[in-house]
Amino acid sequence: MHIHTYGSPSAPVLILLHPLGLSGQQFYEFLRPYLKSDYYVIAPDQGGHGDDPGDYISPANDGKTLLRYLKEQGLLQIRLLLGASIGAAAALRLLEDPELQFGHVHLDSTPLLSRSGAKQSIVSSVILKEMKKHRKNPATMDEERAEFERDYGKELTDILFGKFLTYSEKSLKNLCAAFFSNSGIRDLPVELQEKITMEWGANDKICRQSERNIKRNFPHARLLVREGESHCSYLAKYAEKYIREIEDV
Repeated sequence: MHIHTYGSPSAPVLILLHPLGLSGQQFYEFLRPYLKSDYYVIAPDQGGHGDDPGDYISPANDGKTLLRYLKEQGLLQIRLLLGASIGAAAALRLLEDPELQFGHVHLDSTPLLSRSGAKQSIVSSVILKEMKKHRKNPATMDEERAEFERDYGKELTDILFGKFLTYSEKSLKNLCAAFFSNSGIRDLPVELQEKITMEWGANDKICRQSERNIKRNFPHARLLVREGESHCSYLAKYAEKYIREIEDV
């Protein structure tokens, strides 16, 4: 993990945990124009992303690394924690530590699939097969690119597709495993759950399958389903409105 920081350390702390395919710096730069408050922003590159030189390992690994950093720096009061996709999965690990205090937590498109070795193996094999096909002939991605551009715009799609083609096989397998690694997180204090908003798009297949676990594990959190949206697509398309809604909570 490589950790980027922005702003004055005396300002309220904002943690940004990026989604699949972006780096911490890219996530911050995408959202920065819409942040109306001054923050001390902590925007890590999770494993296998941005300036991190290694492979992606797991949400638990990234959460543990970030937690150690926060404690070393004495940053235990968090005004806002925003995690998306794999970033939301890593954020869940921070919530388990009672030393951290949060003002608000917003988790977007949190993968919370029930553990299944067989299903995980199938998902991994399909994705690896697709990546090998695309690397051999990038033109095969044109149809998928058009779909992505409708949800995420050209700028983000260029970043995402560029990153997808450079993931190591180990990172891809571990990213698939990350979708199944968080269903055991539960029994958070009610007062903490009441500070959490968990949102996802109604067209997001991963989150639709995670919905039962989300409702079971976080019964006191605020749940928000965006009709007509897919994985993190509301964030991508309506970033200014998205940030305004989060900051106004």
